Amino acid sequence: MCCILRVDWSKYPLTQQIWEEFGRMSLRERRVFLKEHSLQYTQGHVPQCEDCLHVFFNCQCNNQEFQERKKLWLKELSKSFEEKLRHSEDIVREKTQLIKDNNLKIVLAYSGGIDSECCLQLFKEPISQGVIKVIVGNTTSELPDTYKRWREAEQELGVKFMYGLPERGTTFESNANIFGLPVYSRNACVVMAGEKKHIKREESSSQSRRSTIMCCFNLKDKPQKLLLKGYDGDILGLKATESRGRSISLKKTGDCFFSNDMKWHIRPIAWWTIDDEWEFQKEKGFKYNGIYDKTNCGTKGKYKLSTGGYYKIRSGCAYCPQGIHNGYLEWLKEYYPTYFNKLVNIYNNVSAKHNDGIDFNKVLEIKKVKNPSLFSSSVFS
Repeated sequence: MCCILRVDWSKYPLTQQIWEEFGRMSLRERRVFLKEHSLQYTQGHVPQCEDCLHVFFNCQCNNQEFQERKKLWLKELSKSFEEKLRHSEDIVREKTQLIKDNNLKIVLAYSGGIDSECCLQLFKEPISQGVIKVIVGNTTSELPDTYKRWREAEQELGVKFMYGLPERGTTFESNANIFGLPVYSRNACVVMAGEKKHIKREESSSQSRRSTIMCCFNLKDKPQKLLLKGYDGDILGLKATESRGRSISLKKTGDCFFSNDMKWHIRPIAWWTIDDEWEFQKEKGFKYNGIYDKTNCGTKGKYKLSTGGYYKIRSGCAYCPQGIHNGYLEWLKEYYPTYFNKLVNIYNNVSAKHNDGIDFNKVLEIKKVKNPSLFSSSVFS
């Protein structure tokens, strides 16, 4: 631990003394400790140095190599959109040539969201030529505008996408009937009114989170992993500005790297912001998912909530509860009422079957919905 470490211990859930003891633990002991307390590194639960932003026991302020890399990261993030676009286009040219020269089998993961849409547009020429394949995770529960965009993109590029589908008979509702409602985050942390709060340990236990983990695994992760078998790498629209976890990962690996599992990983918009993405769309004029136009504030991709805050519109499973505590339910009710009503029915039926006694008002802050009475009183036990 370096002598210039700066940590604001008051920002974290445990005392400085406990954290200092944590810093002296072995790797295995730390994992057990974090699991017992429902804490995660990637969610910012562990104290970090205010200067280098690494966890306190791994402060990098005295690490010259890190300081040099940091200068490069900051330089990339501070570049203008035009500079970032040129860098991304350089990546496309270089990696497309690499793929051709080595006869690599590479796939681009496409969801219909603006991140993957930008990647699709950057690589549209090699995709149209059949050099790169496109895979899509179809949970069978997407919003209609997402399905529409998938069909449009196939027609525009003149190719057929490869779709990862859940096993026959597996749906969001069937999965919830077996494992329970996936209302708890996989990382045991919920966001209410823009503020992260830890939920009780017994509520955020591995058992409570299992329903969410299994829902994502059965509807999305497993089908896509099966599609990726036999391929040499992937292209993903991950951005350092999207979350702390992705920022740490991308700063460590860079936007293109060859991993230990002998796979190529290409992240062409790693240093972009959401504003850069919409600037790219404006400049190129390409079509995008219609969900981003479902706005009441004149800004693409944003919806003003009745609370005064904003919901950042995202693509994905229509019934997924992981965005509800950010205001997703209010947006869904206004623009996709049929899906909203079906979601309510699924939750009521499954909650009654499992006798969950889930307090939706506490866990998901349903008060953000304009008409909370649409939920049966049994859910608010």
